[in-house]
Amino acid sequence: MATTMMTRKATLKETEGKLKLALLEIKTYKNENSQLLGERADSEEEIKKVNQKVLDLKGELAELHIDNMDLLDQRNRLQEEVNSFSSCLGVRLYNKLPSSVMDLPQQKFKLVVKDHLIKRGYYKIDDYIMDKKSWD
Repeated sequence: MATTMMTRKATLKETEGKLKLALLEIKTYKNENSQLLGERADSEEEIKKVNQKVLDLKGELAELHIDNMDLLDQRNRLQEEVNSFSSCLGVRLYNKLPSSVMDLPQQKFKLVVKDHLIKRGYYKIDDYIMDKKSWD
């Protein structure tokens, strides 16, 4: 009977030790859980801020896209104007040539026009157009 008592005391002490160890582990896990919950709250707050920043950037991107489309439209309209001007200017330049030069074959035409323009030394197209004696 003494051995049974001793065994029960030993078992009781062993169980008590295991419970204390389990209680210590539970406290450790509780602290870790509290820390993780705090980090989770911080992460959620950071995610909200990042989402708001993404929304702001999307709005800004949409505005920039609209501005870009407006600028492209303006550029295209201006390019059409320039193209129409250039074709008119080309006709004016060509019409200023004497008929003897206009009738030349293409290679000879290019050489004659190039040589003439280099000899006269025009700085601007308007100088050529305004020159009354350009081919005399």
